[in-house]
Formats: sequence, C-alpha cells, structure tokens
Amino acid sequence: MKSSNSNSIPLEDFSSTPNLLDKVAVPDWSEYFVESLETKMIPWEHVFVDDLSSNVTKVVTHTSPEIEALQQSFSNGVNLNEFPPAVVYVGPNANKHNKPYKLVYGYGRSEALSNLHTKEWVFTVLKGSESALQDIMAVENEGYPKRFNEERDMVKFIASKVTREIAPIKNTKEAISKEVNRIYGKFRNKTVRGRVTNAVMERVNTDVPFAEYPSLARVEQWIDNHSLINYTTGAKENELGNYGVVVGWGYAERSIFQAIRRFLDTGKYTDVIGHVKHPTKNVSLGMRRESYLRGFRNLEMQLRAVGCTVFPINFVGFLPQCKRTEDFQNLVQHKSTF
Repeated sequence: MKSSNSNSIPLEDFSSTPNLLDKVAVPDWSEYFVESLETKMIPWEHVFVDDLSSNVTKVVTHTSPEIEALQQSFSNGVNLNEFPPAVVYVGPNANKHNKPYKLVYGYGRSEALSNLHTKEWVFTVLKGSESALQDIMAVENEGYPKRFNEERDMVKFIASKVTREIAPIKNTKEAISKEVNRIYGKFRNKTVRGRVTNAVMERVNTDVPFAEYPSLARVEQWIDNHSLINYTTGAKENELGNYGVVVGWGYAERSIFQAIRRFLDTGKYTDVIGHVKHPTKNVSLGMRRESYLRGFRNLEMQLRAVGCTVFPINFVGFLPQCKRTEDFQNLVQHKSTF
C-alpha cells in the first residue's frame, strides 16, 4: 500500500530515489553540543546495533506491538519530514564485528527495518561526546518521532547520570532538577518535571534489571554481540543438522506443529531457544520459565497419548533475561528440562 503523503516515498523505492540524501530532514542538536555532520546511506552490516547495552535511556525498550506498528508505518511509505536514525562513527576496530558506525538512536526503527529485510538505510551521522549523545537519545522521541518517552524513561536516564562513574551530576535535588529542566524543559511542563525530579530522588540506584526480546532482530543482536556460541535462528539448519528456532511465551503449540512438519519432511529435529515475559511481584522469572516448559511437556504428553512416537524438539535453553544475576554470554539452563 503506497502512502498518499506528498513527501512520502514507497519503501520499495526509497533507496533508489534520486537526490534522496538532499531530501531527508536533518536534526539540529547544537543546543546539546552535538553536530549533525552529514546524511548518509549506510548498509546495515556496517552499523553496530545493541539494544541490550546501548539503549541506555529507556527502562523498557520497544515492545512487539510497537515494532509491528513501525513496520506497518514503513510499509505505508517513508516520510522524508521525519528525522532518520542516527549513528556515530567509531572506526573499524571499536567492536568485535569491526562495524565502523554505532547506532545512537532509532533502535525501534532499526528492528522494524531489519524485519522488513532492508539492506541499507539513511542515517544522520553525528559528532559529540558520549554524554551529549546520551542527552539527545533521551529527547529525540519527544513530541515528534515514533515513540514518546514515558516518565519512567526520563527517571531512569536522569538517575543514570547521578550514578555513573564519569562526571556524575550531584545527588541533590537542586542538581537533579536542573538537569531535568535542561534536558526536558522544552518538552514537558513544570508538573511533569517535578514528578520526574522527585522520582529520581526516591529511586536513584534502582533499575528494571530485566531484558526482553520482542523481535527476532533483538535476539540476533544478543547472538552477534554477547553470546559465546553462534546459535542458529529462523528455522535454519545449524551445525548439528537440526533446525534452530526462538520461541517466545505462548507459542509452544504453534512451534511444536511446525517442528513436526519439518520432521516429516526432513527427519530432522528442531532446537528451541526460549524466552518469557517480564516477571511480576507474584510471578518470578523461574516460575515463568517453569510454566513455559510445562506447556511443552503437556503438549508432548497429549501427542504421545494419541500415538505420536516422536517428539522432534530439543530444548537448548533460555535467553538470559535477568541483568543482575545471569551470564549474558550464555543461555540459561532451567532446572526443569524436557
């Protein structure tokens, strides 16, 4: 479906648009001491994207419905009036994959565009200190682009500026209020800024210590940037000759029948990596995982009860999700297994 916006370009025509780079909106972040150097078309394979450790200004990053909404938006056309994602040049040896650019903002858009199988995209190339770049990460969603900051995002970001080791702001109400006003003064009224200031004062040193994986792109970021093992996803064949898939909470039944169809066609098993929803006060992460595995076991027993002699699934482990206690280089082996 093509957009009717006169300044919008169909997604399939975007990269080939004549004089595209001259038509894309350029942000002015000079008041935050960040310079927009140029607008540049960059292959995704040259951009380091790590939502898990680099998207520091959000308590909870983009959810699955938000990613789906972004995909739908891009499918309907690319609006040239909206600022593109932004990167900073870090050089060829700054990360283990030798990617010369690092994403500054646009994490949700990068996931959506990855899911839409784009090979390259337009970026604003920025220049500024790490602290200044984090400041614009905190405000680039305010009022205009795809996702508004929630107050908890604002609290988390300002609190991180109190607790960081390099050039922290003072842990006083005056200093925190001043920083809140400096960052959000143009976008939020006095009442909101007051609530954020008070919440930071009450909650410094607190954080939501839980990672979520709302899309396959986020899982692949973990594999590329953190995992010691290069796991296979997307029902592709791995080095053991099995098919590798990632299955979230609530998708056990569908994944089992897909695995059965693959087994009937090829005789090969499916290796499953799991992940679960956010724990609550009454439902721990361990309980979530136990319930997840119980769902697979119950379905296996039902299938065997009606004569199924093979259950073609190997459960490999859970994606690490608790930032405080789990090793993010390895899958988590829950005590209850198949």
